[in-house]
Amino acid sequence: MSEALCPILCWNVRGLNNVARRAAVCELATAAKVAILCLQETKLASIDDLVACETAGPSRRSRLFLPADGTRGGVAIFWDSDIVSISSPRLGQLSLSAIVTILRSGLAFNIST
Repeated sequence: MSEALCPILCWNVRGLNNVARRAAVCELATAAKVAILCLQETKLASIDDLVACETAGPSRRSRLFLPADGTRGGVAIFWDSDIVSISSPRLGQLSLSAIVTILRSGLAFNIST
């Protein structure tokens, strides 16, 4: 991957409550070689290590998440900590924001999902 690139995938997944849906998300994120995966409408109250690995793959297990409200909402950001660091997370009522720093170049930017 080029030092200047930080591929990002954003997806309204409409629920991650079954293994097949998590596998589909993981397959696409892996094929696209994304450094950051932003997901909306996860419909998950929590994301443990197993669900994180099934959803984002083993290289993107670092995460921030905003829990769903019952069967509505839920937002998550997963990232590859070998490529980027995420700092200053801000949890809104319906959004997640943070500062992303690309480790090789030091380039920093804000991300919101």
